[in-house]
Amino acid sequence: MEELMEPKNRIQVPITGADLFIDGALYLWERGKLVQGRKLTLAAAKICEESNPPDDLILSDVYSYHACILHDLGQIDEAGKYFQKQVIIRRRRLAELGRRATIVDEIQLANAYNNLAGIYCSFNMFEKSIMNHEFSISLKKRWPKEEISDLLALSYSNLANVYGQQGMWEKSEELFKMALEVYTDPSFMLKRALTLHNFGNMNVARANPKAALPLFEEAFGIRKKALGDHYDTASTLHMMAMCHRHLGDNDSVM
Repeated sequence: MEELMEPKNRIQVPITGADLFIDGALYLWERGKLVQGRKLTLAAAKICEESNPPDDLILSDVYSYHACILHDLGQIDEAGKYFQKQVIIRRRRLAELGRRATIVDEIQLANAYNNLAGIYCSFNMFEKSIMNHEFSISLKKRWPKEEISDLLALSYSNLANVYGQQGMWEKSEELFKMALEVYTDPSFMLKRALTLHNFGNMNVARANPKAALPLFEEAFGIRKKALGDHYDTASTLHMMAMCHRHLGDNDSVM
């Protein structure tokens, strides 16, 4: 099952040179050129670290980008170190602000916890993964649901993956359904498709292809319409075919 990392949106890096490296890293990352992208995020981090005074908040975002690229490269241990640095900076920031903390400050810390939870899950450190996801959810729930519904659904979906990997099917199913209740807005359709695909995978792992099939079918419809002939679309189509085969519906596999 796929874990969703945060953030992947463009951040503002108002330090001369660092913004150019981040723009380049994003360009390369989106095109699968991860090694080159990693070099640029390292360069951006160095500029931020050596600035006088260093801007820790910007640096934490640069660390997040760098960690996401490391994660996609399979360098999970190194990615975890950078996500941990991000959490430390964000926690310190929140402690310094106290009552002056805004929704942005708390959501950024929540996102940092979400990313660290994904790393722990990669190492099958499920207790730590669940703890960090729950930290993330508790922070997000402090704010009006309409403002953070998308981010809250992300945490539900990722936590569902963690429970699913442990064979805790009922808890996983409950959380996937909570995420899908949020992902009904047209702007969330691709996230809905990913959640449906992961929910389907959970049911396949549960040896219940009958329950998985309609989830994959809906995910395929969304992905085919939005992405066309894309590897995500093909991945869901493959899972649909596997479910049909297990159900003995061989005509539908062709």
